[in-house]
Amino acid sequence: MPSPPLSGSRPRTSGVTASDHRLPPVAERFARYAQVYTTSDAASTATPSTDRQLDLCRMLVADLHEIGVADAEMDASGVVYATVPGTASGAPVVALCAHVDTSPDAPGE
Repeated sequence: MPSPPLSGSRPRTSGVTASDHRLPPVAERFARYAQVYTTSDAASTATPSTDRQLDLCRMLVADLHEIGVADAEMDASGVVYATVPGTASGAPVVALCAHVDTSPDAPGE
């Protein structure tokens, strides 16, 4: 069993760089969404409580349009709505309703 790295030392790597591993497109989108700071502002009286939350909502709508979801939209409160029709005969429609803020108790900054 290899010994753990000493405090302050760099962890051992396999020599493989991040550029050698490309995420699937859906994972790349998710990683991009996770980078948006969406922590709520408890002192705000606006809905949503920060403009950063609207930034993420706009990203979601743009990405949904990009993948062909024509009815994707954001309402005045920053909630994203869309429907995705089934691709097989008789398949149900999937509804998407996105709520994007993060609790101030668990900030994502």
